[in-house]
Amino acid sequence: LKLKLKRVSSMVLCVVYVLLLRIFALVEPLALNPSKELVFKVKQTTTPGEISALLEAEQAHINAFVVSAAMGQLRRFRRNGDALDLFEETRRKGIEQNAFTFHAAIVACGADYERAAQLLEETRERGIDPSPGTPSAVIAAFCKANRWDLAVAFFEALRSRGEAKAQTYNGMISGYAKRGHWRVALDLFDDVKKRNLQPDVVTYNAAIGACKRGRQWQRAIDLLDELKAAEEEEEGHQTPRSRSRSRRSRNSPLPLAPDVITYTTAILACEKSPDAPISVAFELFRELVEDRTDLEPTAATYYAIISVCRRDGRWEDALALFEQMRRSGIEADLYVYNAVIGACVRGGALEEATRLFDEMRRDEKGLRPDNYFYTMLISACKKRGDSERAFEYFDQLKASGIRPNIHAYNGLLAVCRNAGRFDDAVRLFEELKAFEGVDPNVITYSVMINVYERAGNLEKALELFGRVSDDDSEREGADVVAYSAIIGACQKCGKWRKALELFDDMQAKGIEPDLITYTAAISACEKGKLWDRAVGLFDDMRRRGLQPDLMVYSALISSCEKFGKWEKAFELFEELKSRGLEPNVITYNVMIAACDKGK
Repeated sequence: LKLKLKRVSSMVLCVVYVLLLRIFALVEPLALNPSKELVFKVKQTTTPGEISALLEAEQAHINAFVVSAAMGQLRRFRRNGDALDLFEETRRKGIEQNAFTFHAAIVACGADYERAAQLLEETRERGIDPSPGTPSAVIAAFCKANRWDLAVAFFEALRSRGEAKAQTYNGMISGYAKRGHWRVALDLFDDVKKRNLQPDVVTYNAAIGACKRGRQWQRAIDLLDELKAAEEEEEGHQTPRSRSRSRRSRNSPLPLAPDVITYTTAILACEKSPDAPISVAFELFRELVEDRTDLEPTAATYYAIISVCRRDGRWEDALALFEQMRRSGIEADLYVYNAVIGACVRGGALEEATRLFDEMRRDEKGLRPDNYFYTMLISACKKRGDSERAFEYFDQLKASGIRPNIHAYNGLLAVCRNAGRFDDAVRLFEELKAFEGVDPNVITYSVMINVYERAGNLEKALELFGRVSDDDSEREGADVVAYSAIIGACQKCGKWRKALELFDDMQAKGIEPDLITYTAAISACEKGKLWDRAVGLFDDMRRRGLQPDLMVYSALISSCEKFGKWEKAFELFEELKSRGLEPNVITYNVMIAACDKGK
């Protein structure tokens, strides 16, 4: 028994000894290296003043790593100028700089691209190998200064010398995508892999972002699957918990595994792609929430999935996701409210949209709705035919201290047009013209042309069109919307010759007619009994890839009926039904008249 007790005691002592060694191994670096302890203290500061006081008291222990940490903390406090001052001060004091210090200084340059490029050159002159992300920081400086041309030249120079790393590509992929050049962005992503530069999760996220811009949802999903496959290959079949533990080293490279930004961006790619099934986006969201226990959805993730609901008008799903987000402790921001209110508006749930809007305005966090929110609600009122409430929202917008923009004015003008409040529309239009800083645009004039046409004042409508058509210096000139409005106004007022003259004029100017323009022109032909011209316009429209709607078919069938072409009328009637269009009362009335003439 004594022997057993002795053995147990020895084992306990060994365990205690091992534990003490491990504790000493953790504490010893801090005890023997005061600079590391100072780095830790700097990262715990909460104000710029604390950083200054700490560095003043610990001058003997300041080294390049302490300086880098302090500069990074100052940037978090949005004190880039102080970070650069600290960099220069420590250089004057002879404190040795390293790659991390120069990187922090270059990032702090912001839009001062000349200084950023100069610091990078100095890094090389000193024989310091820049960190992989430093060239990207210089590219970011070019972009912040809106000098994309210099960013491209800088990147191409690096690439031609074989010095561009995967991190350098990241900024360029994002930059091209933001400027609408998503194909170039994806070509750069492919170039990363061709050069065996080992893309990381940021590279994949940038490429998926390019897919979002290009509405290439399937390519975005393929990239996400590719990243997940790389994760499996790199980490085997680890559990999400062990995978999370393996990612905590700050010095290790970024893992080749999807993060929450990957999923969020892929969901947004589905939202931006009209042909993307909503089920794909929901499956991505479910996978993130339920399967990826190492990742947590953010407000941006909920904004993405609620935006998918908004796209399809699924307001009930949007509300359910909104409540799920709040139950999980994530606070809604303006973007999330924008998406959920937009889903309610598109789904026709105006009362729910109003409730959420009022809730947002009462929010203690001080969320302040902007022009976009009010314009969205005014548009909802237009769909509901509720002009009184639309004016209430417009008055609230002005009372809130926000200057209504042109979109808010155009929205309310459209409400007045639809509600027959022509006098209010004219008053609002005059107010807009006198409002300094907000100028009427082509949409404004197009709506007012509709207003005057419905009020029976074609002369005033033509006068307005003349202004927008002739004065290109102040406005963007007449476009297809303005031409469609005036051609429609002329044909409705019986001026079919003028309508067709304007149709020919717009084509002579190189402006492509759209479906609305063709409908108005065909209706003008019907009024002028120009059957051949109407059929020619119909065929031309289809050659341009425009699919006729019920209004086009009805106008052409009416033209056939008036010209005694009842066989063609029947042919068109059968064609519209075969395309899944539902004839309305007007279509049937015209067909009955065609049958009568066909006797």
